[in-house]
Amino acid sequence: YEVSAYSFKVKERSTLPKKHYACDLGMMNALNTKATADLGARLETLVFLHLQRMKKNIFYLKSTEYDIDFAISEDRKIKTLIQVCFSINDEKTRKREFGSLLKASKKWNSNHLIIVTWSDYEKVDFDGTSIQVLPAWLFCLESRNS
Repeated sequence: YEVSAYSFKVKERSTLPKKHYACDLGMMNALNTKATADLGARLETLVFLHLQRMKKNIFYLKSTEYDIDFAISEDRKIKTLIQVCFSINDEKTRKREFGSLLKASKKWNSNHLIIVTWSDYEKVDFDGTSIQVLPAWLFCLESRNS
């Protein structure tokens, strides 16, 4: 599957690089040539496949200030921003993921912010902006009806 960068301009959207995701995690595992498993990439693919199954309008956002894994668009507006990270226990990783979401949230006026991890669960508030940190299994269950 291909995911485009979000832009109001069709020409810009078509010229920016695309992100690609495997259609099947089993195939991804079978074709992996790396010495170690990239669990973060597998988790990101799992989240993508779930969003795809839910028929969401999926994009990504990238600028010099932030890099957002998934931006969900509804009615031509970014409603949800999602970061995927295997764990946010490392302070540098935590700062990067939260910082990206907060900066993109201000730019795109989106207040539904989620970080999907393997097992972390918490709700963090930054000056009135709330970020949900959800384990992947809970994210997949909660977003089924949203």
